Amino acid sequence: MPFFQQPADEPEHACPACNPGMAVNAAGVCEFCQKGQWSDGNGCKKCADNSQPIYGYQFMQWNSLPPHVDTRCEFVADDGLAACDIGQAWIPNGDAIVSAPSLQRGIAFEMTLGIEQGFHNPQLPTDMVASQQNPIGTITVVFDTRCADESCSFYFIEDIGTDPATSFYRFLGSFNGTQPKRVLTHAITRKNPTRFMFVFVRSGASSLDDNIYDQARIFSINVTNVGKDRTGKQGGGAAQCTPCALGAGGCSACDNGHYLDETSRKCTACPPRSYSNISSSRVGESSCVMCGPGLDSDDTQCLTRGNISIALSNNGTREYDLSSLANKTFLMQGMRVFAREGTSYFHHLNISLVGSQKVTCNEVYYEKLDKMSLPESVEGAACRITAVPAQLSNGTQKLAFVTPVMIASKISAITDAREFDGWKITESSLGYGPADKGDRPLDLHVFFTGAPSSSRCLKGTALAVTLRCDPNEKKVEMKFPPSCPDGTCDGCLFQAILESSIACPLCGKSDYKIINSMH
Repeated sequence: MPFFQQPADEPEHACPACNPGMAVNAAGVCEFCQKGQWSDGNGCKKCADNSQPIYGYQFMQWNSLPPHVDTRCEFVADDGLAACDIGQAWIPNGDAIVSAPSLQRGIAFEMTLGIEQGFHNPQLPTDMVASQQNPIGTITVVFDTRCADESCSFYFIEDIGTDPATSFYRFLGSFNGTQPKRVLTHAITRKNPTRFMFVFVRSGASSLDDNIYDQARIFSINVTNVGKDRTGKQGGGAAQCTPCALGAGGCSACDNGHYLDETSRKCTACPPRSYSNISSSRVGESSCVMCGPGLDSDDTQCLTRGNISIALSNNGTREYDLSSLANKTFLMQGMRVFAREGTSYFHHLNISLVGSQKVTCNEVYYEKLDKMSLPESVEGAACRITAVPAQLSNGTQKLAFVTPVMIASKISAITDAREFDGWKITESSLGYGPADKGDRPLDLHVFFTGAPSSSRCLKGTALAVTLRCDPNEKKVEMKFPPSCPDGTCDGCLFQAILESSIACPLCGKSDYKIINSMH
């Protein structure tokens, strides 16, 4: 009889930690901590007095499928004749969750994260309306993709349907081809329950020629300020507890433009020209956001009210008065583009230059939409929408407005410099010639930023509006640069020029010269 020697026992290994906000229960399964507790993944602890937990989902350990996460696959060209069943479409793999290896062709790998409890931001003052700058919560995803060619796609989608049987999809981001590890953040401005979807389609899937070695990896998903369900049960878990100001009923949010002083535990005003970052803990002066050059604050955002003072390189200043443009919006039409089939389209660019008013770009259809779709709408400091002639079923033709895109969410700077935060206005786009360096107009540049990134524009998109002094022009109109007749030359930086007497600097004492008469 052959003799088999039993191998030596392996040394014991500590079980991996749970995700923040969770701890191992008696059954050995990670679950969210109870209300009023927090966890770094190694056991639940009670929050200290005068502090409050910040609830959310912070998934960064992928040893098993986390709560409220489901996966499935679908055929890209769904004819309804066959069901896609490859088992789990995304596989937990320690430090990431990865799209499953599969020989099945023509499929999309889908992962859904449900937020049934909706959202609640305890740092948001009750009288403040949530916005892109002051959201109720955020979702941040860290991912990468490895693809054979540019035909692979990674989609970030929000499903705002009211129940699992009703889906209305809103695309928050799409990325083609191989993507290095990158961070994608979306501001949440509605309290309602929602579902987020992450979809990966391999190269060649649309022609049933998938590259089976393509792969997507999600390293972390962080959702902040998860709320309570209708029964009052708190959703998610807390990865930390933050100090809070005490009100009549316990913790209370500081007013707009204030932060919590960690020593005195009192709400303290942010420094001038700054506002409190509602999406932060609001603890300490570092939670105040300083405004860029030429801007002021209304305690909730940076803006200009039109009275602008620009510091010059010679230590002087230049004053402007654009207050007559307060809350005025500008609608600009780009050049008409003709497709190969003969149809045409053009873009509308909508801009809010002075004041706190935002602009919106809304999709407008004249035929009934598919039940899975809703008209999209974006809001910000600048947005663009595409106008397409639509042939209606009754034979008439109207303009349909589709694919709204937020170009910039906020105003970031007003300066006489042509470069800000990596965005540069070229001399050619301003119409400067090489021979007129000594006689160039007094241009002032307004930079708008804060749009989501994309595979083409890694920093997102931005808008630069050039205010050009023309004492003889009384009209106030914007136009696109002649070299960029559709508003952009690279698809990332958009530009416009406002040439008017209103853009001229005000005369100060140093601008007048005393001439003594000989009589």
